[in-house]
Amino acid sequence: MSTKSAKHSAVGPYLGFGIQTVRLCARLLTEPRSATVYVEHDDDVSVHYENGTTLLEQTKRKAGNPLTDWSADLWKTIHNWLEDHGPISTGPASKLCLFVTPVHPPGPWAQALLAAKTASDIATLVADIQKGMTSARKKSPTYPFVKRFLDATSEEQLALAVRFQLICQAEPTEMIRELYAPSVSALLLDKIVAYALGEAKHRTDRLLELGKPGGINAGDFQDLIRLFVQSINLPAYFDFDSAPPPVDEINAALSSKPVFIRQLELIDVGKNQQLNAVSDYLRTVANKTKWGAEGILLPQSLDEWDANLLSRHAAICEGFEATHGHLDEVKRGAAIYAECRKLSVALQGKTVPDHFTHGCFNEFSDGKQIGWHPNFNDLLD
Repeated sequence: MSTKSAKHSAVGPYLGFGIQTVRLCARLLTEPRSATVYVEHDDDVSVHYENGTTLLEQTKRKAGNPLTDWSADLWKTIHNWLEDHGPISTGPASKLCLFVTPVHPPGPWAQALLAAKTASDIATLVADIQKGMTSARKKSPTYPFVKRFLDATSEEQLALAVRFQLICQAEPTEMIRELYAPSVSALLLDKIVAYALGEAKHRTDRLLELGKPGGINAGDFQDLIRLFVQSINLPAYFDFDSAPPPVDEINAALSSKPVFIRQLELIDVGKNQQLNAVSDYLRTVANKTKWGAEGILLPQSLDEWDANLLSRHAAICEGFEATHGHLDEVKRGAAIYAECRKLSVALQGKTVPDHFTHGCFNEFSDGKQIGWHPNFNDLLD
C-alpha cells in the first residue's frame, strides 16, 4: 500500500481537473514507454502493457473512509473486478489498483486482502467476513458486493488478493510534481502539471468524441511533456538581474590575464573596454550559475543559442575578409569585435541584455572557440 501526504496544495481541485484525468496523466508519465493508458475503457483508468497484461485502476475521491470493512466503495470495486474481468486467476489483469484520495486508513479486511499471499490467508479472511455476516448486514446495500467475493472460488479470491494494490494520496497531483521538482524551479511546476493534465484530457476527450477508445501511448506523451518543459524552462522565467561585479573583483580578474583578455590585447582594445569585457563575462557566468542552482537551466538548453552566436561570428569574419581585406589584421580583428558587440540575438524568444551577448562571446573567446585576430591561435600560443 502506498500513502502520500500533500506537500503542495494545487489551486482549485487538482488545478481544475477530475480525479480520473489526474490518474490518467500520472500513469502516462510513469508507465513504460511501450504501454498504452486508457480512461473509461475497461476501468476508470487502465494500462495495457506490451506483453498483453493489464493494470486496472478504480479511483475514489471520498470525504468518508471508503476502506472500512463494510464500505460499499471497497466491495463494489472488488465486485466489478470479479464480474467484469473474471476469472481473475486466468485473465490478463496483472494488477488491480484502488486509488483513494484523501488518505484514509484501511480497515482490517482491506489490510488482510492486501497482505494475503496464500490460500490459508484467504481462508482466514473469508472466515472472518462470514463471522461478521449478521442478518442486519445481509440487508445492507453492501451485502451483494461482499457476497460476490465470498461466492468466488478460492483460486480467484487468492488471485485477486495477490494482484490487489492500494494507493492513498492526499494530493493526487503530487506524483506528477515529484517527477519534475528535482529539475525545475517551483515557478514552473504548476505550469507543467496544468499542461500535462490539459493535454491528457484533451487528447482522450477527442478520441472518445470520435467513438474511439480513450488510449494514449505513454512514450509519445512523455516526449510531448518533455518538449514542453524544455520550451518554457528558459524564456519566461530566467532573468538577468545580476548587478555588475564590484570594481576590485573586475580588476582582479583583469590582472589574472584570462584568455579572452589576451585576445582583446591582440587587437589593441583599450583598458576601459577590457574592464567592460570582464564585467560582462562575470555577469554572464553568474546568470548561468544562478539558473543552474534554481533548476531553471536544463542541460543542453543553450546549445541552439551558442550555435547561433558562433554562426554569426563566422559570417561576420567571412564578410570582413571579403570586404575589408585591405585592413591590417589588428584593425580587422577590432572591427569584427565591434560588429559582434552590436548583435542582438533572442534566446528562445526572449530578448537578452547586451552584457549577456557580450559575455557569451567572451566565454567563446576564453575557450578559444573563436578569436578576433585572424591568427589568434598562433599568437596566443
